[in-house]
Amino acid sequence: MVEYKRDTPDGSLDIVFQALADPTRRAMLQALAGQPRTVGELAAPFEISLAGASKHIQVLERAGLIRRQVQGRVHTCHLDARPLHAGAEWIGHYERFWNRKLDALEALLRTRDDSPGKSGERPEEFGGEHRQQSRVIECDPPRRLAFTWDGDSDVTIDLEPRGNDVLLTLVHRHLGNRNRVLMHGAGWHAHLDLLVDRVGGQRPAPFWDSWIALKADYDARLPA
Repeated sequence: MVEYKRDTPDGSLDIVFQALADPTRRAMLQALAGQPRTVGELAAPFEISLAGASKHIQVLERAGLIRRQVQGRVHTCHLDARPLHAGAEWIGHYERFWNRKLDALEALLRTRDDSPGKSGERPEEFGGEHRQQSRVIECDPPRRLAFTWDGDSDVTIDLEPRGNDVLLTLVHRHLGNRNRVLMHGAGWHAHLDLLVDRVGGQRPAPFWDSWIALKADYDARLPA
């Protein structure tokens, strides 16, 4: 279990996150990071009235993210990034937690158990070692990895925090024909089952035995 108790007693961290939840207000802060701007200058890039822009600015002011300087009828806004520090600290705490989890997962995946009999008997349609070249399409650690597969298909792996667990979603697109769907679907399924067993401290079933059973199951379920 991970608990993080640090927060401000007046709930200012909630106010900061609520202020940052709107893309228009985030864009205003980004503009102010370059230089102070008037209300009119902040409103200019958006299809909103000065009154609408003022409402956004008031939300940012309540969060302490903007200081307003008034000279006659000119209102100039200045960025005050200090309230962001508490938010960055809160996010950083959970980022460290998930990094530790993913580091442990990486170490687990790097372990190999190739002793005789542990992987099962390789089916005849598979030769010896298979190698391929892939190209990374997208990499957003530690959340997403996408890469090409055998040149004409692609794989996307997403990791999403779910409480103290991690949801792993794997999608293999453009497989082309039913036989490839059966082979690759059973392969990914068997690998993910193996991962679940290892993470749970269970002894995995022989890989190829699992693959053969899963391929037969997919064959029965998928229309010819």
